[in-house]
Amino acid sequence: MVFTGLARTREHPVTIQGSALRWGGLFTPFLPMISGHGILLVMVTDSTTPDLALAFCSAQYEDAAINELARLLDARLDRRPVPGVLLLRVPGSPAESRARVEAAPPIFTRQLMVGIVKVALPGQAGPAGSAHQSGDLVIHDLEGRPERTLPSVALVAAARTLPAAGEPALPIMAVIEGGTVYVGHVLAGAGLPAPFWPGGRPRLPYQPDFVSRSALKLLEALAIFAVHPGPGGTALDLGAAPGGWTQVLAGLGLMVTAIDPGVLAPQVAALPAVTVFQMTAESYLARAHSVAGSEPAFALIVNDMRLDARESARLMVRMAPFLAPDGAGFMTLKLPHGSPTAILRQALAILGDGFTVVRARCLWFNRGEVTVYLR
Repeated sequence: MVFTGLARTREHPVTIQGSALRWGGLFTPFLPMISGHGILLVMVTDSTTPDLALAFCSAQYEDAAINELARLLDARLDRRPVPGVLLLRVPGSPAESRARVEAAPPIFTRQLMVGIVKVALPGQAGPAGSAHQSGDLVIHDLEGRPERTLPSVALVAAARTLPAAGEPALPIMAVIEGGTVYVGHVLAGAGLPAPFWPGGRPRLPYQPDFVSRSALKLLEALAIFAVHPGPGGTALDLGAAPGGWTQVLAGLGLMVTAIDPGVLAPQVAALPAVTVFQMTAESYLARAHSVAGSEPAFALIVNDMRLDARESARLMVRMAPFLAPDGAGFMTLKLPHGSPTAILRQALAILGDGFTVVRARCLWFNRGEVTVYLR
């Protein structure tokens, strides 16, 4: 069983063994200046395994993640502790792995932890957490069962022994499996400029008035790819109903043209910044082309349509002339379970006919799909 420390609420106070330790963020780096006051209750048992790595991915695309990391890093699967978590052997130094991942970010791997030091916790039942100063440390495991004991001194000691991973310095994370803690450097976005979300699980400000869970999918994409649309721009939302993405874009201050033969949620359709065309994307294309000089230039084009990935890519390419020269596009590509790679490659090749494919990533809120960032 793998545990990981997450900051949720203050509902589970923690007793720190060896020191009075406080914290100030999600898996923020261990501070070398933190020292213990008491008996060291743990020991470093395997501090010479810089080839050990942990990868976090979608449980339904584990094999795709394993295959891409094998190609990228010559990684070899050791075992699968829990769904969506892979323990790997990666030859070469952590700095070399970091350079490769940053040069060619993987698609199915959300987060990668390299240069791992293992710490044994004799008699422990799986405590989890991270160490830092300022704020209360709250522990939460992946199965929702809190543990209130964290021998922080040993974790700080383990962090000091980590092999170099290059500059700038990377965050350090602790992942616990039973009585073993894995401490290592974290490539938070696996090569992308993502926020430091433990395990790649987003911490997003959910709003109760969201009309669709898909709103979180777009918010995650904007954060992962570090795209920040400014207010006053224009956006085209293909397959908009019930309006989750349109709602997010309008909330960011964009004027949104929403296209869907279905019906948008009334509270989204009524927004002053939203113009609705209740028609198919093909009909909208024909309408736009029928009026000379009517083709708009959108700062952002998004597409979350439930189509075969290749069909959706072809439709998106037809929309490429509507994108402003400095604009951006986001779309999801719906993929089969188990073996998505071949269809994904075909869809990305199609998109290359109209766009520059900047990056693709299977995000936390993706289900049977990946999100693609286009220019």
